[in-house]
Amino acid sequence: MRASFEFILTPEEFSAAVIQRGLRYPLPRWMRPGATLLNIVLFGAFGFLGAMAFGHRTVPGKAVLAAALVGAIAALISLWVSHRATVISLRASTFMAGTRRTLALEDGGVRISSAHEDTFHPWTAFAAVEQHGEVVNLLLDAVNFQPVPFSAFESDAEREEFVSHVAARIGKPPAAVAVPPAIAATMDEPRHVPRRRAVARRMLLDAIRLAFFLDVP
Repeated sequence: MRASFEFILTPEEFSAAVIQRGLRYPLPRWMRPGATLLNIVLFGAFGFLGAMAFGHRTVPGKAVLAAALVGAIAALISLWVSHRATVISLRASTFMAGTRRTLALEDGGVRISSAHEDTFHPWTAFAAVEQHGEVVNLLLDAVNFQPVPFSAFESDAEREEFVSHVAARIGKPPAAVAVPPAIAATMDEPRHVPRRRAVARRMLLDAIRLAFFLDVP
């Protein structure tokens, strides 16, 4: 199996992975009035149908059909707006979907690098690895995850080998690294930590000196 994989995750693939995990991004401001109106129409239509059902009212069949049709259309448009908002948010997010990335498997963990980032995650940082749709998700916690599209792998066999390799390494600390004696001695030395009262007193004195335009350390 290769030690590194290059891929480009499109906003659509990332949004599908986000939605699959049950995560939601806030609607852009310019979409919020329309989403509010859709919700009013949706609840109004189904409220109308509910009032007729529980109130035993007699209304023309066309009115019932129109209310059901309006509610269904509003629900579908609302779902589309939610999905579209996620895609728009991801295009403007720091993840920068659409950027070419390189995933490298190292002894201590996984390194993700691109023209805008260089992030290292140790194996102990991962919670699980899952496959959904056309994406392999390396889960860090309930919210954060690293998606890898199927297109990053040359074959299904390589993808399955990758998933098995990651699953076997997850949660395991890397091999212990020997620390030179000089550095170990420095790490063991107690460090002087100033007391809170001393720090507060010093800050107060500095503030007084600054108020009179005097130099401070």
